[in-house]
Amino acid sequence: MKFKRFSMLLLSAVVFVLVLAVACSWLEDFARDSQARQRQALETALNRSILLCYALEGRYPESLEELRRDYRLSYDERLFYVDYRPMGDNLMPDITILERSGG
Repeated sequence: MKFKRFSMLLLSAVVFVLVLAVACSWLEDFARDSQARQRQALETALNRSILLCYALEGRYPESLEELRRDYRLSYDERLFYVDYRPMGDNLMPDITILERSGG
């Protein structure tokens, strides 16, 4: 009788651990996909803001801060680092978006 009770308890614990492992894996995939979508949205917003500035002012923005201030660009700085390097008034700036670890 004790053996049967112990084996049922052990089986329940194994099933619980397996379900927990699958749930953790699913949550990790969901978070990774979510951050990838946020990165894509940031890239699109940056490009649109830059092109809008060029269309309205005839020049590309001098800094990322100008985009944030004048075109209300915002993003989560805990998740992403944006390296913005202007190339001149009439050349598209060089933009690199890096995902921060542990964000």
